Order: sequence, then structure tokens, then C-alpha cells
Amino acid sequence: MALKNRSNFWPVSRIPPVHPFFISAYSVFFYIDLNRHELTLLDSIFPISIVLPGTALLYLMFHSIFRDIQKAAIATAVSSIMFFFYGPLESHIPNVLIGSIKIKKTFFILTGETLLLLICLRGLWTYKNNFTVVSKFLNASSLFLLLIPSVSYFTYTTDHLKHQLLLKASPPFPNGHSLNWTGKKPDIYY
Repeated sequence: MALKNRSNFWPVSRIPPVHPFFISAYSVFFYIDLNRHELTLLDSIFPISIVLPGTALLYLMFHSIFRDIQKAAIATAVSSIMFFFYGPLESHIPNVLIGSIKIKKTFFILTGETLLLLICLRGLWTYKNNFTVVSKFLNASSLFLLLIPSVSYFTYTTDHLKHQLLLKASPPFPNGHSLNWTGKKPDIYY
């Protein structure tokens, strides 16, 4: 059966805003990719099983506040970004010393993130237009963002496996010596 109108086959406007879940999953996969020499994808199961239900609860909470799925998704995405950016901010911002009073960096970070979240929520509350176009863009861009650590991880894994296979398939060194030789090594500078 031929489709008469391909544009109505799967309309983009019917795709729910899933970008908060992509953004939350991206943060987990980013750290897995960052430590890819020590971790496997199986190590991401536990963090994903915590992050995605937490994102869903936050999504439901914002949906009960805004009564709009698009606004709830944007508020959830902003909250997720702020949550996952706390660690990198905390490691790069120094404590502040005003006179003899030491102000912890946590105070500055949490105050700044709270103010940004309140400004975002206030803007979402007062802006009455439809956020469908914004959600479509965020869905596409967050999916692309999620693909970056995935491709990087699989590229590294493939290269690592190829390297291991080449080491196993390489012929032994002359005179029967190999790289794993622990005894007296031959002099190579003669």
C-alpha cells in the first residue's frame, strides 16, 4: 500500500518533548565516555536507572505546575542541565575571601543556579505562546548531543579491540623475544 501523503506518516508535531530524558542520559554517557578506558556500557545501567526516573518525576512535577507539556519539558531540561553542571562549576570556581570572611563557592553556585532557574520558570509562566517549535529544536539538538559520546565510545571500543587483535596476530620478534619478555632483553643499540 502506497502512502498518499508522506508528511502525515509520522508528524513531527506529535512527537512528545523527550529532550529532558536525552539531556539526562547525555550526562551519564558523557561521564562514561570520559572514563571509557575504565568503564563499560554496563556501568551506565545503574546511573541511567536513577537519572531517568528522577527526570520523569521532575517532569511530572513541572507538568502539575504549568499544565503544559512543552513548558514542563523545558523547565525539566533546564533543571537537569543545572544539576549536572554543578560538579564542573564546583571544581573550577575558587572560594572567595572578603576581608577575613571566607565564602564557600557552593553558596555562589547554588545562588546563581537558583536565580537562573527562577528566571526561567518565571519566563515560562508569563510567556503564553506555544513552545512546540522550541521543543522540536531541543529534541533534535539533544538527540544529536546524545549521539556524540555514543559515537566516541564505540569508536574507542572498536579501535581498542582492533589493537588487541593486532597484538595477538602479530608475529613474534626476531630471536624469539616478545614485548612481554621479562628476562634479560637483547641490546638493540649495536
